[in-house]
Amino acid sequence: MHKIIFSLCVFASAWEAIQAACNGKNGLCGLKFNEVTFPGTHNSGAGYDGSYDLIADCSYRCQDKSYAQQLDDGIRFFDIDMCMGNDGKIYNCHNDRLKGSLEHGFTQMANKLNSMPNEVIAIRVSDIKGINDITEALAVFNTAFKGAGKPGLNVVPKSGGNYVWPTLQQAIDDGKRVFVFVYDSLCDSTCKSAYDWAISREIMKDTWQTRGVSTGCSGIVGDTETNCQTHASAELVLESHFGSYGLCVYNMAGYCQNYLQQSAMKCRAKRIASSKTVNFIAVDYYQYHHSGGQDNTGASCSWCGDVVEVASKLNDLNIASFG
Repeated sequence: MHKIIFSLCVFASAWEAIQAACNGKNGLCGLKFNEVTFPGTHNSGAGYDGSYDLIADCSYRCQDKSYAQQLDDGIRFFDIDMCMGNDGKIYNCHNDRLKGSLEHGFTQMANKLNSMPNEVIAIRVSDIKGINDITEALAVFNTAFKGAGKPGLNVVPKSGGNYVWPTLQQAIDDGKRVFVFVYDSLCDSTCKSAYDWAISREIMKDTWQTRGVSTGCSGIVGDTETNCQTHASAELVLESHFGSYGLCVYNMAGYCQNYLQQSAMKCRAKRIASSKTVNFIAVDYYQYHHSGGQDNTGASCSWCGDVVEVASKLNDLNIASFG
């Protein structure tokens, strides 16, 4: 009986330790937001609501999991496209296809985060179509994330014109676990006064470039390395790891994700010289990659196309570098 009780106590202590970890790792709690790698999805809301469009499914759908499922699977960065609907409301979409309710999506995300009290996430408002005034969308952020019993929107202060990033633990303790990046051009001084949590999207540099994919995606490694060299000392860097045209999005994801670990390591090598890291990685269809991913040595690797696993490995390096 004593052995059983002891075992249960050990299990409970281990479970409490896991629950207390920040974004899955104890070592990340003391790291600043800009010292962490967040695994993410490109066009996170394109298809999250299950809507179906034969043509759009091939060319525009980038994910097939809900926001809640993405969070459950370890996704912590959401790259969101928005568009204006014929009814004058702003929707999640890709270009102007696969429209889904912004309010429904963010409410779902917030509710899931409430059950994950030690998780910090980032959201980038990416491409927009037909939107000149984004305040309607920002109001939806407020409703979903801000207020008592909600995950909280982080107001990152500035000093000398530079953002002063909190640690993940500070964001958790302050109850402000959601960081949102928005175009400066869409949010003027009046807007920023009302939505002081809107972080300038311009400080997040992107490795994206147009890429055709038909039978492979190996070129993405060298291009990512070059672009990360260009942005070696940037405040934040997003590694956009996906194809643009040539096949259906799903098929391109299968090819490109095989080179995810290689690209991420190449990018980090360029950034770490300036005491920076790869901050965000965005992929299409995050759970799909051909079974023969390759690591940075070119060796076969079963997890090297999994954005959550790749980010986890980078975070181990981040803890060693910045912890």
